[in-house]
Amino acid sequence: MLRWSGGLLLLALVFFVGLAVGMALEDNGKTGDQTLVRTLLPTTLTPRETVTVTVSKP
Repeated sequence: MLRWSGGLLLLALVFFVGLAVGMALEDNGKTGDQTLVRTLLPTTLTPRETVTVTVSKP
């Protein structure tokens, strides 16, 4: 009997922890903030100056 009640207690604990995590995830995005995502086009970036270095062996 003790084994069954321990199993039921563990099952109830897992259920309520899952319920709490689900509610926390659901309420996460209700702050009223707005996120803007901008994508830079490759043509808007200026290329870096290239330098060629020649080394001769003695």
